[in-house]
Amino acid sequence: MPSGSFSGTTVQTTSSGTATFTNLRILSAGSLSIQATCTDMVSVTSIQTTITNYAYQITLSSTNLSPTVNFLFTLSITIKGEDLALFKGSCAITLTGSNLAGALTGSTSTGQLSLQPYFTTTGSKTITATCPASGSSPSVSGQLSFTVLVQVLKITSFTAVTFT
Repeated sequence: MPSGSFSGTTVQTTSSGTATFTNLRILSAGSLSIQATCTDMVSVTSIQTTITNYAYQITLSSTNLSPTVNFLFTLSITIKGEDLALFKGSCAITLTGSNLAGALTGSTSTGQLSLQPYFTTTGSKTITATCPASGSSPSVSGQLSFTVLVQVLKITSFTAVTFT
């Protein structure tokens, strides 16, 4: 039985002396070897190989889903790897969206990043955060929707100027 993070079938019956694992995924990054065991047979261990964990999921969150037009707000970005733990590889995040300005790019190797963008117009908006493809790693992105509000200036008191 394998140890570490795996997904799929980890036990398989042999056919003509071969066991084929068609849906087995190794999710843990690092150096590993695989051991095959069979009842009444000698165990066999593979040579050691290195597994790379790729960025798999980007989640965006903000405490303010109704920001005011032309005002910065904080956008928190979480990148998870294939093992669903924080992605520790390097990821250069780019934000895109209609009428979006401010801090739109950043890099992380901790799986977490905060940026401070703002919208230049009101209405329903969506921000997309993307970690581009790198080597054999595919591009991954996530989205979050907002309702951008107009700035309202409320005057609570004023003093009238009188001329004499």
